Amino acid sequence: MEITLVSQSRDAMDDFERAVGTFDEILECHLTSGAADYILRIAAYPVRRAG
Repeated sequence: MEITLVSQSRDAMDDFERAVGTFDEILECHLTSGAADYILRIAAYPVRRAG
């Protein structure tokens, strides 16, 4: 998942990284340059189709 923060201040990035650490489903968090600020690798259950 790509994440773009509203603010790229050090405090905003620290707050985001601290929050990310509270979710077991978030396996990796990488600070990037370019369009997105972060890229996350997330574990999720498969979605079943209706019908």
